[in-house]
Amino acid sequence: MKKEANILLYIIMSDRDALMYIYENTQMHPLGWNVETNWNTEKRCSTWSGIRIDAGAHVTSVVLSENRLMGILLETDRLRQLPNLRTLFLNSNFLKGAIPPCIGTVTSLVELNLAWNEFVGEIPETIYNCTSLTVLRLDNNRLTGVVSESMRNLQQLRHFDVSRNDLTGVIPMIGGESKFPQLGVCNFLPGNNFSGHVPADAIQFKTWCSTLESARKEQEDRIHHHSHPDHHHHEGHHTHHEHRKSHHAHHHSKH
Repeated sequence: MKKEANILLYIIMSDRDALMYIYENTQMHPLGWNVETNWNTEKRCSTWSGIRIDAGAHVTSVVLSENRLMGILLETDRLRQLPNLRTLFLNSNFLKGAIPPCIGTVTSLVELNLAWNEFVGEIPETIYNCTSLTVLRLDNNRLTGVVSESMRNLQQLRHFDVSRNDLTGVIPMIGGESKFPQLGVCNFLPGNNFSGHVPADAIQFKTWCSTLESARKEQEDRIHHHSHPDHHHHEGHHTHHEHRKSHHAHHHSKH
């Protein structure tokens, strides 16, 4: 029992330290946080405002929206101490500076909402490591740079929004198995300074992905046909199989 108690204490202290990273870095508002019940106390994290934990005492949800968080989230190793964190909502606050790449070390994340802050700099490439994300909201900030082709990793997305930033470049050329079957909201616009074709919504984005994939396949088939003319029939069969697969993909519009 003693060993189990020690492990539990370690989990509690470890999760608490990660939460304190958020607290310590967001105290710049002259009035402090709007609600901070039991934060920075020895009381159990489950009693802290905006926090939920699971049966194993790990933090699963941090919801601190519209709570006067002000400051810069510095790069840290401490967020790794939240291995079961599924929901992180820090939207509608006064967070500045770059989005720290360490957010991408929390690969358990399912919902990440950093919208309506004052974040600058590029979208960290590490965010695309969070392959379980269903919600990724980075809209209404001052982000620059591009949307990476690594977006193809986020096949579980239901709600994607990077509108109202200062993003540039082209919409990522995503093909392959990128079907985004659950995607219901996909906002690249309004705002931003993208070049070329910009899909207006989720349906257009999914069409864009499948069109790119068809074009890529056609090109591959042509190359293959020239180098192996006898194998043309096999290639056609492969394309038909892919078409059948895409025909069975479900399209949900749940946000």
